[in-house]
Amino acid sequence: MYVSHVATFSGNVVLAAPRRFTEYFLRPYVVGGATLMLVRKTTALGVYDVSTVRPAFDVGVGAVAFVTNKVGVSWDVRRFQTVGDGNPAAGQSFGDEHLSFWRATMAAVIRY
Repeated sequence: MYVSHVATFSGNVVLAAPRRFTEYFLRPYVVGGATLMLVRKTTALGVYDVSTVRPAFDVGVGAVAFVTNKVGVSWDVRRFQTVGDGNPAAGQSFGDEHLSFWRATMAAVIRY
């Protein structure tokens, strides 16, 4: 048995639909950027523990909807994927290591 964790640190560019088309009712956007992934895998006996930082990228789509002039809700779906060749010895695997996953989020938005 093992436990794995992934933490991401991202810098992204967001391109939203022009305000004149949406009037802030439901404003769609696309997002993408560079990411660092901290990947950890811990086994029950601590024999094959792995901790590594990998460069990655993320791309996605989302939308922001304002309920009032100051408060809204945001939803997005993003795909994260590592880039470059992984270190085969670090993960006790055969061949290159690649990690990819999808993440869906919902958040409160406050405009000031």
